Amino acid sequence: MRTARLTLKHRSAAAGAKGAPMRSSSLKRFARPPLASLAVVVLLRGTAVAEVPGALGTVPVPKPNLAGFVRDEAAAVALGKALFWDMQLGSDGIQTCGSCHFHGGADNRLKNQVNPGTLHAATTFEVAKPNATLTAANFPLHKLANVEDRLSKVLFDADDVVSSQSVTLRKFNDVIPGQAEENCTVTPDPIFNVGGVNVRRVQPRNTPTMINAIFTFRNFWDGRANAIFNGVDAFGPRNPNARVLQVQADGSVVPVSVAIFPASLASLAAAVPASNFALACTGRTLNKFGKKMLSLTPLAKQWVDPTDSVLAPLAKSCRTPGARGLTRSYVTLV
Repeated sequence: MRTARLTLKHRSAAAGAKGAPMRSSSLKRFARPPLASLAVVVLLRGTAVAEVPGALGTVPVPKPNLAGFVRDEAAAVALGKALFWDMQLGSDGIQTCGSCHFHGGADNRLKNQVNPGTLHAATTFEVAKPNATLTAANFPLHKLANVEDRLSKVLFDADDVVSSQSVTLRKFNDVIPGQAEENCTVTPDPIFNVGGVNVRRVQPRNTPTMINAIFTFRNFWDGRANAIFNGVDAFGPRNPNARVLQVQADGSVVPVSVAIFPASLASLAAAVPASNFALACTGRTLNKFGKKMLSLTPLAKQWVDPTDSVLAPLAKSCRTPGARGLTRSYVTLV
């Protein structure tokens, strides 16, 4: 298989007579304005085939059938948005999903944003030290003598990752109902520290934008957030022991397995709250996270815009200017 640009001078059996130039009329069945310039032409056995992606706005949002799980979809949407932005998610009562997805869905912060490559056990910082502020001089991470020649001499190369700072390294003891900050014990961090004092850890992979992530079949850079959500963790059917509790007609509760598809974002969301590189003290479980959040007022530390497209009807600021949080509890939203 070879790839080539589609031009009027291209000769192909698909153009008509053997050796004849392809006429402009032959392009009509390949090009669909306004994205004709994005056409990818694949030449297979002398036949030109063009794949033209359509506008994303024309693609139906892939939604799983949640009839057996969600009673009130509007409440579920409000719950999801509140949790995403709520600073109380973090074990420190500060860090939230939105901390790393604030600017265009991604992270534009400059201070303390470098991981030395911990995924392959690297501990030496090459681009910038912990808690340092990045500048233009720190880029690119792979520097060539001639930027237009990939085979030219390599002047600098680092396995560091520019990513997102999160929480400091601490051991989880327990949640304190009614409080955002959890009971955790400081653990000396041999990597992310300045003068022996822990600083916020930096995640080992760059934070991608979450905008339009609903269209991603799998999530996380390594794809471990399975497209099939098992109701428990990120691994879908790869975890055969995953069970959720289902209330029966007689009021009893039994553990059952579920397979919700497509739902890789749910798989992702089940993994992040327990990560000590994202939100949690080491050892916090999803159950403990849930116990804490159910005891708190949603977004209690934050002012909610009274014109918010989802949360405005629930915002305390709509009733009392400057008030923080929502009028409903997490228990009610759940």
